Amino acid sequence: SSSTVFQAFSTDIGYKSIDKAIKETAGLIITYKNKPIYAMYSAHNGGCIQSFKENFGIDIPYLVSKKDPYTSQVKKYFHWEKSIEAFNVKNIQIQKRNSCGGAKLVKFFLKNGSEITLPAVVYLRFQLRLKSNLFQIKKEDSGKFTFLGRGFGHGLGMSQWGAYYMAKDGFNYTQILHFYYPNTQILKAY
Repeated sequence: SSSTVFQAFSTDIGYKSIDKAIKETAGLIITYKNKPIYAMYSAHNGGCIQSFKENFGIDIPYLVSKKDPYTSQVKKYFHWEKSIEAFNVKNIQIQKRNSCGGAKLVKFFLKNGSEITLPAVVYLRFQLRLKSNLFQIKKEDSGKFTFLGRGFGHGLGMSQWGAYYMAKDGFNYTQILHFYYPNTQILKAY
């Protein structure tokens, strides 16, 4: 949706460039085995495209994990940090990571002795308003916890900043789409 694009991603691309891209791609769709793909995207993947299967257990062959050197060029959003006060929490540990290093499961050790493990990709990221699941956790002497991370968004599929830098480096839209959605085809729908 356009609201996601405009909230998370803004560049100095002029309207003429946008109009040209719309005209060049009118009627085209990205497909996998002749069916439209689930074209996930995020603002900044932290330098590594994450796998849908690793994060959610469903194999989508074009949403796979691989390094993204184009997004790594972007310093905006590459590093972030957020501190939280967790009065009832004694410690927080990452229990499982994906191949990009993104947290999958995070365990909270509560002061009353109980423990709870939560999925980082959905629940923890949104509850704590973390920019991505690519983070380390540091316990401060004050009792606060600081999340030190990189990237902005879920990191699946196309990175908007990576695509922008690929275009600046001379890649065309077909090359960009095939980098972010491997094994797909671009077909004329109308």
